[in-house]
Amino acid sequence: MLVLWCALAAAGVCAAVGRVACAATNGLASDVYGANGNTRTNGADTFQYDVEGRLTNAMVSGVSVACTYNADGVRISKTSGGKAPPTGRSG
Repeated sequence: MLVLWCALAAAGVCAAVGRVACAATNGLASDVYGANGNTRTNGADTFQYDVEGRLTNAMVSGVSVACTYNADGVRISKTSGGKAPPTGRSG
């Protein structure tokens, strides 16, 4: 995989084929992006996506988040820290 250190990270401009890691003095030094631009890691935080690029799992500050989607791509559930939001709300 290609790793590209972006001098333009401060401007939010990062693109490459393969994995992209942006380093700058703006706090993005630990961000790693997938080939499609989704954030894969941010420091100790991790993010996973489905083939459509939708967030499916994340671990942020030690709290896990899981999302599921229906066939139309609409998020139908979100569980955070093992708890789903109140009934009638998908998060």
